[in-house]
Amino acid sequence: MSGALGLHRLQMVDRQLDRLRAEVETIRRELGENSAERRALSGLTTTNQLHDAAGQRLKAAGEETRQHQAKVQQVEADLYGGRLGNPRELEELQTELGGLKRQLGLLEERELTALEEAEVLQGPHDRIRSHS
Repeated sequence: MSGALGLHRLQMVDRQLDRLRAEVETIRRELGENSAERRALSGLTTTNQLHDAAGQRLKAAGEETRQHQAKVQQVEADLYGGRLGNPRELEELQTELGGLKRQLGLLEERELTALEEAEVLQGPHDRIRSHS
């Protein structure tokens, strides 16, 4: 997953969070004292909190992925830049690069999982909102 794609997804989640927060505030003003409406608001608030947590996980995973991508690029630059000529150093860098790329794959998978969680939480929010 490219850094740009991760950033785009993070921006999508941030926009959703902003929209949800604005909707919660609007709903709070409109509700008044009706208990059914208060339960709906409570459900919406809980859903928003879960969605916020998923957004934070996505943001953290995206940042960690970007940092790791920078490490991979640095090791690749060292490995292929021609600065090193010692076969042992080159072999060590190649081994390090392989490990970094495997770790990057895991980080990208974690970022994707966080994105999916944020998207899944959108459904309950929409259902609660449609019943209020």
